[in-house]
Amino acid sequence: MSILEDLYNGKIYPFKSIVPQDKAYRTTNREISEMREYFAAKLSPEDKEKFKRLNDLIHQSTYMESYENFTYGFRLGVLLMCDVLAGYEQLTTE
Repeated sequence: MSILEDLYNGKIYPFKSIVPQDKAYRTTNREISEMREYFAAKLSPEDKEKFKRLNDLIHQSTYMESYENFTYGFRLGVLLMCDVLAGYEQLTTE
């Protein structure tokens, strides 16, 4: 595993403390949960399994997207730091 994966997966601490600050976040997740329960209650046993599989696939896809966003943002931050430090070196050598 790469250090970015370890960082992202919570083996290095920051991942566990990332929680959206948007006031609607918890409300939205609660509504999603209620809607899932509603639809699951209306489905046949076979369709419930398919619905569960759909939810699992959505979670996997979201994880992959989140990981890519995280690594992109992290790399961008490092590149910005490098650019700033390179500019600082130019200022101090003039």
